[in-house]
Amino acid sequence: MFDATATTSSLSGVDPYRQVTYSFDFGDERGERWAISGLPKNTQTGGPLAAHVFDVPGTYTVRVRAIDSTGASTTASMTVTVHNADSVYSGNQ
Repeated sequence: MFDATATTSSLSGVDPYRQVTYSFDFGDERGERWAISGLPKNTQTGGPLAAHVFDVPGTYTVRVRAIDSTGASTTASMTVTVHNADSVYSGNQ
């Protein structure tokens, strides 16, 4: 789960839930798309909360871009490392 609810705007009275658009890029581009919408599984646009399942081990850079009603934007990123579950939990049932 990724949380950008602490985003603020320089515009007075801006509600970050309703007046800011968020675009998440999970850094997991494998060309996969959702069957119903056809949208890429690697991105999510809308509100300040997003979720993504990383099912392949690796290191990913997750970025979120927040855009207010004037078009002003800011971007933040973080690194996520996914380990191979078979290696991490070897010997466990």
